[in-house]
Amino acid sequence: MANNNKSEVPGILVYGRLSFDDLYTPTPSVEGGRLKYRCNIIIDPNTDVGKADIKKIGNLIRLVELDKFKKSPPVPGYKSLDRQCFVDGDSCVNQKTSEVYDGYEGMKILKASNDKRPSVVNRDMTPLVEDDNVTYAGCYCNFFVRIYAVAGADKGGNGIFASLEAVQFAKKGEPFGGAPVDPNSVFKKLDSGDEGEGGEEDPLG
Repeated sequence: MANNNKSEVPGILVYGRLSFDDLYTPTPSVEGGRLKYRCNIIIDPNTDVGKADIKKIGNLIRLVELDKFKKSPPVPGYKSLDRQCFVDGDSCVNQKTSEVYDGYEGMKILKASNDKRPSVVNRDMTPLVEDDNVTYAGCYCNFFVRIYAVAGADKGGNGIFASLEAVQFAKKGEPFGGAPVDPNSVFKKLDSGDEGEGGEEDPLG
């Protein structure tokens, strides 16, 4: 199986909740970093589907590690979580608040990215673009990913990564950060006589 072509490494289909989604516009993982299409996939270990996917991912990671490093387990010298694609959700914390990210507690996280834009489709296989506003952080999707390993100091050290190949929207979920504010719940209709007048209540006091 040893090769450097990601398109030839094994691929798997997993189901999870979309997070940190940059499916349509590439972004760097760190300031000045390489631009990639990326997302985090939240997998629930308390569901039958989640348990099966976690086992599937773990088995493939071990297969790829064995092929690349000729040993597995243990994990062959990964320097940090940034060099691992499959991690515990509790280890993913906001650097500013030191709190676990919303929706990550007790979950498993598969981090996937790609230099090339992944195919994104709706339930009926219709191709999606960002302006369709179908996918969002918090929705549930099917994901096709490939697992591959890198080695050598010139590549940043040993690492195991997931290449994001394709995404299919599956169903709606609670958006991270809360649902959009309904204007009808906070505003009232203004008539012509109200032009230029402020609200009756100042929320800041």
